[in-house]
Amino acid sequence: DVAQRPGNEEAAPAQAPDSLELPFSLRVDELAVGEFVLRTLPGDTGETSASAVLYSFKELNAALDSNGRRHRIEALTLSLPQGRVALSASVDGQQPFALDLQGGFAGSVEGHALQLAVQAGNSVMEPEIQLDGDSDGIVARIEARLETFAQAPLRALKLHASEIDPAAFVATAPSAAFVVDAALAAPAAGEGLLAGPIRIENRRPGTIDAGGLPLTGVAGTLHWKSDEIVLEALDLSLPDKGRIGGRIAWKLPQAMAAAEQDESAEPEADGAVAAATPIGQLFAALQLKDIDLSKLDSRLPAQILAGRVDAEGDAGRQHAEVELGLGKAQLSARAELAQLEASSVRQLDIRGKLRALEPAAFIAGAPPARLNLDFDGSGELPAEGLPQAAKLSFRIADSHLRGKPVAGEGRLTLAGERLPEVALKLQLAGNRLDTNGAWGAAGDALAVRLDAPDLAALELGLAGKAKLDGVLRGTLAVPAGELKFSADGLRLPGDVRLLGARGDARLDAGAEGPFRLAVDVRGLGPAARDADGLVQPDWVSTASVRAEGRRDAHRI
Repeated sequence: DVAQRPGNEEAAPAQAPDSLELPFSLRVDELAVGEFVLRTLPGDTGETSASAVLYSFKELNAALDSNGRRHRIEALTLSLPQGRVALSASVDGQQPFALDLQGGFAGSVEGHALQLAVQAGNSVMEPEIQLDGDSDGIVARIEARLETFAQAPLRALKLHASEIDPAAFVATAPSAAFVVDAALAAPAAGEGLLAGPIRIENRRPGTIDAGGLPLTGVAGTLHWKSDEIVLEALDLSLPDKGRIGGRIAWKLPQAMAAAEQDESAEPEADGAVAAATPIGQLFAALQLKDIDLSKLDSRLPAQILAGRVDAEGDAGRQHAEVELGLGKAQLSARAELAQLEASSVRQLDIRGKLRALEPAAFIAGAPPARLNLDFDGSGELPAEGLPQAAKLSFRIADSHLRGKPVAGEGRLTLAGERLPEVALKLQLAGNRLDTNGAWGAAGDALAVRLDAPDLAALELGLAGKAKLDGVLRGTLAVPAGELKFSADGLRLPGDVRLLGARGDARLDAGAEGPFRLAVDVRGLGPAARDADGLVQPDWVSTASVRAEGRRDAHRI
């Protein structure tokens, strides 16, 4: 049982030895270790009690032989917590230290059976390694070439793995059957660690709603550098003719931390900058072509998506610009989400244009319409609760619903449960809604006016005309205000007619605030005619309702 205290000093780079020869011969017919445990001690606290286990093994048995120059491990076996290891190896004591190693592992990792076979040859200075693995039907081979004492030891890497199903490892993951191939090598010019083509084939693509992954293949050229990983010439193949191409780059956290440290005038404590950039920085420039949404998820409409997406982001800021076409609709937008300094609040800014949106193309049963919309919004989003400073402005022009013109514009401001600004002007087929003012706090007043002379034009099962004028006061918890309304020649859903209605109401703030309501109606009855084609009698010829008092005590 061995314990060690973590050190703060970085280890010096390993240097190649001049020789591994011994001045004597040695033979060990049997070496046995019952159990070995390596633990960590707390930092510079003076404590001597070890805690976490770094590494352990049991039942080590080995036989060794050396003539001074050539060293052999004739057999070595040991038990790890995950399974059993066996290997044999020989090493020449003179440079480049010729190497021959054979080994294997049989066990279980996180509930999955795993068998490994490893071979290493050539030399210790430049070993060539082959690793074969089999786990739950997944077969993989990794071939690697190294320069052991170089600053970047890995010089070449080949990978082949077949029938990888993510759902076999994560219950909530989609099902697939991936075949992965990669052939990477260190660039001759030394610019980067490894580079080369990668290819992934999905032999069992499926729609999202069926628990599958709608991806048939991925291809590209990987550039693995010390400070970033880049995938150039990216080509994602989707069902049917869908494609996504472009470039993705990931600037690693340590590279960002170093850059920010260089730009900082004040020195940062170790790890402070790295902690601020825990995920590094991602960049994506993608082109989308011929993507049928129904092939991705059968619940989606059969509309073709195409266009461009440019995005970048790190832990503190995410930015995206899109130019997309979906069916006849076109969207041009940009958005940014940024963490405010020394705060959990995030700042959102979004602006865009939507053209030729036809809801019926995406929503079954939606009325025929075409919408053109410009929008501009911003807001401060707290970690919890409603936005405290959010603004949205929009403009609708050259649009129609069921062949009737639609137009409008508006500005909305949200601050928690208060609306400091509500300014709307909406028109549909000659019917108009206007609002202006603020609502949600003491002293606020929101004027609302509806003038609908042609309800039938809305084609919502309505007919007639209606007007409403009012002022909304108070708060969400205790609303207040006053209004007047009138309606003539109404036809309502359910084939009901109402010849006329007039009324006004007032509700003041506070539990004891005055309350008043007056409503008069006439000609309430069935709109349908009888079997002889005659107008049916009214259910109610005239009626009046009067109420007054306070919220907590009133008379009707």
